[in-house]
Amino acid sequence: MTVDDILDILENQLFVLVDGPDHDLVEAGELDSLRFVELLLAVEQATGQQLAPKDLDLDDLRTPTRIAKAFTELLNLGQA
Repeated sequence: MTVDDILDILENQLFVLVDGPDHDLVEAGELDSLRFVELLLAVEQATGQQLAPKDLDLDDLRTPTRIAKAFTELLNLGQA
């Protein structure tokens, strides 16, 4: 997953306004537990793989850049 992929999902599927790839979604209150599940499902649909949310930390979810990195690492490690 690239940062652009995450931004596309956030903006076009979840309707979350993002100021840029380093916008802190948690601090801004734009990524709560429900939106996280929606994001996780959208990433799973886009990749065709399941992700294990237990392997993610809150800091992994703060910005689109961190989200893309965390999801890519999970997918590459086969933990998805």
